[in-house]
Amino acid sequence: MDVNVQVPLWFAISLQKQRKCKIIIPDWLSVEYLENKLREEKTAPNLQEIHFHYIEIAQLIFENIEEDIEQSSLIKSLLQDLENVRMDRLKLGLAALAEKIRDEKINAIKVWYL
Repeated sequence: MDVNVQVPLWFAISLQKQRKCKIIIPDWLSVEYLENKLREEKTAPNLQEIHFHYIEIAQLIFENIEEDIEQSSLIKSLLQDLENVRMDRLKLGLAALAEKIRDEKINAIKVWYL
């Protein structure tokens, strides 16, 4: 008899290693979902909402049950692409913020010396 229950990932991995359960991969770890998120991330003005610990959870899943995941190499590639796009956007945002702060400091200094 198959019964789906939610348990902490560490517990599911332990049970999986003992062959007492089968881990169901989260929907957000599918090729379709990740392709859509990647497309949205590239076009939207802000970072898109995604599971807060998606990198850590995906890493644990791939370290322990990669052989049970269909298209695991494609999923890994999409996760890496998504992370790269998000990091590039963060770097650009921080660079723009640093430039704005620098400009404001320069303007503040000009006020004192004029």
